Amino acid sequence: MTNDLAGVAQLLVCGGRGIMVLDEPPQSCNARFARLGIAPTAEQRRAYRELLIGAPGIERYVSGAVLDDETIRRGTADGRRFVDVLRARGIVPGIRLEASNANLAEYAALGAGIAAMRGDAPTLARFAARCQQSGVVPVIEPDVPSDGEETLEECAQVTSRALRRLFAELAEAEVAFEALILTTNTIAPGTALRQHVSTADVVSATLRVLGATVPVAVAGVAFVAGAQHDHLAAERLCALNKTMPRRRPWPLTFTYDRALQQAVLVAWRGRAEHTAEAQRVLLHRAHCNGLAACGAYTSKIEDQLDTFVPPLAA
Repeated sequence: MTNDLAGVAQLLVCGGRGIMVLDEPPQSCNARFARLGIAPTAEQRRAYRELLIGAPGIERYVSGAVLDDETIRRGTADGRRFVDVLRARGIVPGIRLEASNANLAEYAALGAGIAAMRGDAPTLARFAARCQQSGVVPVIEPDVPSDGEETLEECAQVTSRALRRLFAELAEAEVAFEALILTTNTIAPGTALRQHVSTADVVSATLRVLGATVPVAVAGVAFVAGAQHDHLAAERLCALNKTMPRRRPWPLTFTYDRALQQAVLVAWRGRAEHTAEAQRVLLHRAHCNGLAACGAYTSKIEDQLDTFVPPLAA
C-alpha cells in the first residue's frame, strides 16, 4: 500500500500542478461571501464550489483539491458528486480535518485520497500514520504563526524547530516519508512587522531551512500563500523552482486558497451570469501558479488576463 500512496503523492506535486484548497467550513465561507454581497446560503456555497471544480481545463494546473465536510458530501446541480467530477478529471479529492481522531475510513469511503491537517508535531505524526494505514496520503502543516512581528531570521528559527520536531515524531511513528506531502510557509517576516525583504532573501532562507530539516525522501513540499498577495506568492514559488536542483531535492509546488480564489470571488459575486468569466479568472490564476511551479512564471503573465484563452478540458 505504501508504494501506491507514494505514487499518488508524487503525482500530486509534479508537472507544474498543485493543490487547490476549498476547505472553508460554511461559517467561514459565508463570511467571505457577505463581504462581497453574496448571499450566505447553502445553495450559493454549492454553486461556488461547482464553479471552481467544474472550470474547464482546471486539471491542467490542479492535481488535488482539499474539501470541507460539506463539500465532500455534495455535488453539482445535475446530480454528480463533486468527488466523482474531480476523479474523472484526474484530480485527487481530499478532506481537511481538525482532529487526529477523525473518521478517516468514512472520508476514504466518500472518495478522499488525501487528508490535510495543521497542528503540532505529535498530533500530525499520529494523523499521518493513521492516514497511511487508511490508504490516504497525508498532507501535513506544522502550526507556525506567520501573522506576528517575527523577523525573517526569527521565522527561520521557529520554522526550523517546528520541522525538526515534526520529522522526529514522524520517524518515531514509522510514517513513510515518500508517501507524505509537507505543507509549509516560505520563510518571510511576520505580516504584522511590515518589513520588506527581497524575493532572493526569502528563497535563500526557505531553502536553507528546508535543506536542514526535511528528509530528501519526502514526496514534495507544497507552500501555503498565507497573507501573501497572489502575485507575490507566484513570484516566490517561481524563484524557488529556478534554483539549482540540488538545493531543492523535492518537488516544490503550491497549496493555495485565497491566492487562487480571491479574484475569482470578486469576478463572480454570486451571479450565475458571471460564472464563465469567473472561471476564466480562476484558470488564469492557476496557469500563473502552474508556471511558477515549473520556474517559468514572469510578472508579464499577470497582464495577459484580458487575452488569456483557457485550455480545453482534457
